[in-house]
Order: sequence, then C-alpha cells, then structure tokens
Amino acid sequence: MGWTNSVPIFHNNITFILQPEIPHNMLSFIDNIGAKGPKDWKIVNRKPTKHPTNPNICLVLWEFFELLNRVLQQMKYCSGTFSGHKLVLCTPTFKILEWVTVCKQMGCSPYFATTGTHPLLPANIVEATYLQLLPNSLLSTTDLIACRAIDLQHYQEDLDHLHSHILSACCLAAICFETEHAATICDYNFKTGNLVLMRNTRIKVTHNKKMKPHYLGPLVVISHNCGGTYIICELDGSVLHCSIAAFRLVPYFARKHITVPSDAFDIDTSQLRELEQTELVNNNNTGNVISEENYLLLSLSNLS
Repeated sequence: MGWTNSVPIFHNNITFILQPEIPHNMLSFIDNIGAKGPKDWKIVNRKPTKHPTNPNICLVLWEFFELLNRVLQQMKYCSGTFSGHKLVLCTPTFKILEWVTVCKQMGCSPYFATTGTHPLLPANIVEATYLQLLPNSLLSTTDLIACRAIDLQHYQEDLDHLHSHILSACCLAAICFETEHAATICDYNFKTGNLVLMRNTRIKVTHNKKMKPHYLGPLVVISHNCGGTYIICELDGSVLHCSIAAFRLVPYFARKHITVPSDAFDIDTSQLRELEQTELVNNNNTGNVISEENYLLLSLSNLS
C-alpha cells in the first residue's frame, strides 16, 4: 500500500489518477515513495530538490502526495467511502480549487489575476452556509481546499444529507434574510473575526434578470478602512489584496463562534494600517480591472 496506508482507499485507483499527471519515470515512486528508484535521478534534465530527511524522495513529489493525502482524508471524513469513479472525479476539482483559492503571495486567486474577476462557484446562500463543514477555527490551505471541494462537487448524497438533516427553518431563515435586506443598505458593523459571505456583484449587475446572486465564503473580517469597506481574508489567513464594499457582505450564520489568533493573518501591522487609512473602493463594485491594476502598481512601488 505504501504511502496510501493512512487513507482506506484502493491503491490501484490512486495510481490510475496520478498516471496522467506524473511523468512515466516517476510512477515507480508511487509505492513507498522512492524505495524502488535510485538515489540520484533527474526530471527534464535537472536535479529535483530532495526531501531533507530522506534523499530517496523528490521533495516536489512528496509535497504533492502529502497534499493529496490530506485532502483525501478530509474528503473521506466528510463524504464517506471512496470508489474509483469518485476518485477520478475528485482530481479535476482539486486543480480548479487551486486556481480559485486566494494565494498568500499574490493577495488574490490565480483565476482573478488572469481574468480580473472573482470566480462564480455554484453555491446559493443556503448551500454556501450549510453544505460545508462548520469551521471551528482558522484552517490550513489544504483543509480549506478540502472543504471547498465538498461544496464544489455537489454530490447528490451530500445534497440529500443537507435537505434531510438540516431543519427547513434554517434554510427558510437564510432565504428570508436575503429577501428582507435586498433593497436596503444596512451597516452590520462587522468586527474582527466575524464570518461573512461575499456576494458576486458582477453577476447581479449584468444578469440580474436571469440569475440569482451567488456567494463566496465563508470569509473572515480583519478590519475596515476609512472608506467604509472591509479588509477580509480566507479561512487560512490569506488576505484579499483589495477591500470589499460593505453592501456586498452579509453575515454568515455560524453555529459556533470562532476564535481568531492575532497572528493568524497573512499581513503585517504596517500593511494593515495602510489599508485602513485608504479610501480605495471600486465605484461600480463589479471588479474594475483598471482600478485594481493601479492599486497593485501602487503597492509594488511602495515595496520598492
């Protein structure tokens, strides 16, 4: 079984998934990583970085296995047993989520950096609130991807579990909350550590006659700036590079209060104070690419 011991799945299934993604000369390393291969080997005419405690293991390959192992453990805990068909369907989901999850080095997701818009995930306010596991603390990036994978895949058994075990009053309360506050400007006065959902306003502006609002989250409030917009981050502490207008945020109906350590955010005190002093906010709140590019250029010039 090798490295798949900790996950109760079929070893042949995981090997089948990794075959299209790993060069042929690496396949021998899948079982007992590195035990079958020589100590010195190259990938595309270059030597890979090796694991510090075991020179037989390629560090990049090890990190990929560790990420996949942890994600599969989370999926096992949340969604029951695995099958070969289900594992094949999981792999594209992980790739998508790596592109739409905020990167700590960039302050935005690779998807946003490429397109200038936030991703539209298929989750209405009920699914975004109740389909994922309840976060009881800040998460690592791996755990965040695992939770988002459950939400993104929309397995029918998960949806059936949602509708059968969650009281209809909870769903009705969330829908009524959205309806009652749709035409009003309400200052929720979010505090540090509050969990919120962010509405995708680009969809509301361009397709409000055809599509209902969709939400991203839950996200964590860090602070607010002079313009009244909020500085928020992902559950793993990755801070969004641009503040979010207040009307785009609605409270997340958390079943428990989550404690946020003061050193959990991926931002230092000076950068946070700079964001709090600015009044930067997109005028049309539709993800104006030009204004955000100017903001990024300003930030880079300050760093230099």
